[in-house]
Amino acid sequence: GVYVMYSDDDGRTWHRNEEGMIMILRDWNATFTCCWEPSVTEVAPGRLLMFIRNQLGRLFQLWSDNNGENWTWPQPTVLAASTAPAQIRTLPNGHLLCVWNQDSPEEIRKGYARTRLSSAISRDGGRTWEFFQNIDSIHETTRVVPGPITEVRPEEVYGYTAGQPAGEWDPAYVEPQGEKQGRWTYPSVLVMQDRVIVAYSTQGELEEHPTEARLVRTGTGVPGCSQRLKVLPLKWFYGGKEPVDNPVLSK
Repeated sequence: GVYVMYSDDDGRTWHRNEEGMIMILRDWNATFTCCWEPSVTEVAPGRLLMFIRNQLGRLFQLWSDNNGENWTWPQPTVLAASTAPAQIRTLPNGHLLCVWNQDSPEEIRKGYARTRLSSAISRDGGRTWEFFQNIDSIHETTRVVPGPITEVRPEEVYGYTAGQPAGEWDPAYVEPQGEKQGRWTYPSVLVMQDRVIVAYSTQGELEEHPTEARLVRTGTGVPGCSQRLKVLPLKWFYGGKEPVDNPVLSK
């Protein structure tokens, strides 16, 4: 679970939210689901919105109307997600920006979790999300329809087995995944006046080994993480158009 520590005296003392540990309550017969790695932004003075990572195929959200002292129960959003952390930010115009790993249940089951790093904009305080874009992806789809609220896991395990030398794959756990297989996750988002800086970890593209039935990292053949940084104009997140309010959406 997660909890909140807030300070109202410039960090000299800290207080915990009154509810204590926050978890996702699936039903009132005491079925809970874990949640962790939250991201928080201020939607309006005193009103906070938190997104939390979980295992149920969507980002979950909760609200505070008193600067973090009290929070609502976590509820599902309409944003399909793998088990990965998101970042939510308030833009200078008051709109909300979310950057997260958007994956469908079928993609996750096939082992494609975290293969699409997406962004979306809300112009009505988090009620409606628009302008879905892919910051990095092996998929062309930019808007994923969320599936049922339930645990989603890969149907097979791909990777190393215990005791293997570094860089060697166990053929029993290898499946060709295509030329553009990659993994982008853990975004860090900094909003500036007219641009947004997004940094995130990447495991690059994978390619087939020329003689062995295994995948290798492009250029090195040794799996591992690196970091990518993109500086994007603010209007990129609006499909290349100037950001404006939507008169149909009520704030």
